[in-house]
Amino acid sequence: MGGPPRSVLLARGLRALSSLGIEAGPWVERQRGRINRPVAAEVAALQAELAATQAVAAARQAGLDARLSALEAGGGPRVLYALWHYPQITEQYIETEIRAMQRRGAQVEVWSECDVASAYPPAARFHRGSLEDAIAAFRPDLVHVHWLAHAAPYAPAVAAAGLPLTVRAHGFETTQETIAATLRIPNLARIYLFPGMDAGAATGDPLLMVVPAAFESPLFVPSVAAKDRRLVVRTAAALASKELDLFLDLAQRLPHFRFVLVIGTCLLREGVPAEILAMNEARGRPAEIHVDLPREEVAKLMRQAAIYLHTALPPGQADATPIGAPISIAEAMATGALVLVRDLPALRDYVGEAGRCYRDREKAAALIAGTAAWSEAEWRRAGHVAVAHAWSRHADDVALAPIHADWRGIAGRRAAAPATREMA
Repeated sequence: MGGPPRSVLLARGLRALSSLGIEAGPWVERQRGRINRPVAAEVAALQAELAATQAVAAARQAGLDARLSALEAGGGPRVLYALWHYPQITEQYIETEIRAMQRRGAQVEVWSECDVASAYPPAARFHRGSLEDAIAAFRPDLVHVHWLAHAAPYAPAVAAAGLPLTVRAHGFETTQETIAATLRIPNLARIYLFPGMDAGAATGDPLLMVVPAAFESPLFVPSVAAKDRRLVVRTAAALASKELDLFLDLAQRLPHFRFVLVIGTCLLREGVPAEILAMNEARGRPAEIHVDLPREEVAKLMRQAAIYLHTALPPGQADATPIGAPISIAEAMATGALVLVRDLPALRDYVGEAGRCYRDREKAAALIAGTAAWSEAEWRRAGHVAVAHAWSRHADDVALAPIHADWRGIAGRRAAAPATREMA
């Protein structure tokens, strides 16, 4: 007769086991044969919520610990970023990295070789002119470069100043050959690769370090309960390799869903956004498109979207580029969105259980359409699984900690060898 429903009792038992530090999984498995399917789905959702809560708490604790350590240390390494273009709106993963390093006490300035196509308010002071002048003005402990292709051109100026060089590799320009060429730079201190990039490319080399992609944790926060389950989002640089026509085709095919595409204008490709707008117009405007949307607005949209559809040309097609670890995927997972990706090894490993894979347009459309039949518990479980996956692996205060620790070590070794520190 009276008393709490069975699902409530199971939830209480699950929380009690967790509070005692007892692994709840085996207990839940023993209960599955005794409960009906809706209750089993509710228990699975609660399990996922507990895991997500723990992952977020651990990441935030790591951030607090890092800031406390920075205060106690009284300063961090002086790092000059040498970049092709800054502050460029399509490259804000660099800004995520800079802000995370600043919270850890690093003193960061940026030298930018070129102007940008579309700017945003930067977190760091930046220099134009020559790299040599920027080094002389800032007097860094090391120089950090994004993209392997720019390491070799910038290395002579860095070496002339007696400074070590570190490099963050990205997907589109990373091959075994470009990794090997970068490893031959005399003053190279480290290459930071995304997971999977080191396969078959001198994996035992001590100058290679695997560091996952990172999202900006103050912006991309969990919002599982507030998701619009008909909202499908994609954020991307406006480039042919992003296969944005697929997004527009699915928007046309699934009119009961709201498709929102956010594109950024790229340097030397300034005409592409107009081409994408024209493609959308020719299809009857099935998607809502925003160009060069501010970062805070992108984060707000991500928090609202229940589905994130990542698109990219598969290897072997014209305009396709190697796929690294697209930061938008981690950002979407961090908010609790269901992420759909092409069925490619790098992307399968990236999303894990937090996403679904598609081989073609029909499968992508079926995955999106199928969510209309999901129960409340299925949605909650999917959202919390995504949050747990992202915050345990890709939160900036967790993922980028090895780079900051490496920089401290590099700067410390340089300080211990004053003969190598002569500035040009």
